[in-house]
Order: sequence, then structure tokens, then C-alpha cells
Amino acid sequence: MTLNEAATLKALTGQLGPGETSVGVKIQVEHVAPTAVGNVVTAEATVEKINGRRITFTVSASGAMRTTFSRSSRPVKKATPTGGG
Repeated sequence: MTLNEAATLKALTGQLGPGETSVGVKIQVEHVAPTAVGNVVTAEATVEKINGRRITFTVSASGAMRTTFSRSSRPVKKATPTGGG
């Protein structure tokens, strides 16, 4: 799921306004085949649909000639500062 989240955020690079971010709220995964422990896996996301402030992505993760497909939905929202002090 971490690769999925990172891929969707990368697909949004340069697309969000100042002070905006996106948060994953729904992921549907079709796990087609396993990849052995230690193999490198990469993920790539493309924007499938924009509905208001909700963006739906198609994500493919590949490793050792095996691919997993997923769909991810993320709303755009104002970023809030983290940390304390």
C-alpha cells in the first residue's frame, strides 16, 4: 500500500494548489501474482477520473514480471501543519 500511496502522490506533482494535499481514502487491489521477498517492486499511477475534489487513480505495481493492479481514490484538501510546539 505504501508504494500505491507514493505513486499517487507522485502523479499529483505540480497539480495541487498552494497549501493543498491529498489523502488516500479507498484502495481496491487485484493481486494477480506474488513477487518473491527481496525482488524490486515499482509502482506507477495515472489519473483515471477527477470528480470535483476527488481524484481516482489506476495504479500498477510490477516486480519480476508480475503485476498487481489497483484503483485508489483521494480527495484534495487543505494541508495542515504537523508537529507541535
